[in-house]
Amino acid sequence: MKAINKILTTLVLLHMFSVHCYGITEIHYLLPKKYTNFAHYLLFEQPQLRRRLEKVTLKSYPPHPPHVDIIEARSSSLGLDTFMYHLVTLDHPETVDGLLARVASTQESVLLKEKLATAYKQYLGSGYSSDMNLYRYVQMANYLITTHKKLIQDFLKKIACFYGTTEMPWREIEVYPCNVQTGLSTIFHNRAVLHVTPNYDFKGDLGTVIHEISHIIYQCQKPAKQIAMERFFMQHPSPYAFMAYQNLNEALATVLGNGLFMEYLTGTEDMAYNDPYIPGFAASIYKDVKHYVTTGKTIDKPFFNLMIKRFAKRFPRAKEDILQAYPRAIIMYHSHTLQLPIDGFFASIVDHTMLKAISENPYYNAASPIVCILKPQEVAQLPSLAATNPYLSHLPLKKLKQVKQQKGLYICRGKWQRPYLFFILDHQEEFDALWKEFTSYLGSAAVQYIPMPMLP
Repeated sequence: MKAINKILTTLVLLHMFSVHCYGITEIHYLLPKKYTNFAHYLLFEQPQLRRRLEKVTLKSYPPHPPHVDIIEARSSSLGLDTFMYHLVTLDHPETVDGLLARVASTQESVLLKEKLATAYKQYLGSGYSSDMNLYRYVQMANYLITTHKKLIQDFLKKIACFYGTTEMPWREIEVYPCNVQTGLSTIFHNRAVLHVTPNYDFKGDLGTVIHEISHIIYQCQKPAKQIAMERFFMQHPSPYAFMAYQNLNEALATVLGNGLFMEYLTGTEDMAYNDPYIPGFAASIYKDVKHYVTTGKTIDKPFFNLMIKRFAKRFPRAKEDILQAYPRAIIMYHSHTLQLPIDGFFASIVDHTMLKAISENPYYNAASPIVCILKPQEVAQLPSLAATNPYLSHLPLKKLKQVKQQKGLYICRGKWQRPYLFFILDHQEEFDALWKEFTSYLGSAAVQYIPMPMLP
């Protein structure tokens, strides 16, 4: 009797492991709804509205299936993901009104309704959707999944093991193919929005679906694991550590979905990607990822160190790229009170009393740019400010003297090519205009001065 009970217990545990450890066992393609393409349009063509949706909180509207709240310590756009999760399945204007009625803030709900109505009119007049008939595509794609079901399930288990993800809230992924003009795909919780290739490349598109599922499995790591991983990269002394981490999620998904899975499915990988770093980074780590996946290893500190090493070797000049480094900037301003239209800054210094706290911030990194915002009349004080400032003191005096009272942005380079950005201006409108001008120069290591643009 004890032996039978032991066997039954083992079977129950195995069943629980197969459901809760790996979670995803099914992928189904579904015909898009009326607002599926519109959701894609909002995400990629309406950046201001997208940023607004990132801050949305829905009330009494639990996502289906339950327990979505285990996702994710890394995400800064859970509101957007949840809103889009529902929007992609809606077919009537009344259902959109119902979704907006669940926005926690009544004032925000009214504003969003107006902005979404305007965006929808723009979408209808944009020619964003093509006339591709997706009914046959969905049939053939589901047939492909059926014929390769074991390969898919086994590979998803390998991905979960690779990431060390022990719990998933879903067993099924819903794929909504989109007949849209742009070639980007994405996923909201367990609902993928797939850009369909014009030549009906079912296998290549399936590789993209696996790519998107890889993101979700990565995001479903336990929060403690995510935090430990992020701190490892943020506290690493290499100036390439943050840049490697910033590109790691996308590079790993590219290797797993468009690389390894396609190699298993067709015999050849296809990791083309329109980005200056992702294709090269993915190619440089392909063999490392393949070794971990095929041997059943979970990513660990030696793997992370290897990722930093590979990135540094492949992109030795990346540390000069402000576009890659600026999200971890340290911001200082002497007497300004500004609303900074900058997403992703993790630390700021208002005055010297905060210096110690910021220097101990776990997200401070050797590649973090130093952003200093001064009024023209304060430029003369810059050498004395730098003398007691642990960040500015590393910049030679001769470079500090390159910063003039003339309004604009002055860019200097310090040790390890860390960028120092000095915004010299008087008021908010000037900062907004200069920041907009600056973003058009991001990525250029040669720019040393950007003059203040003419204000309207």
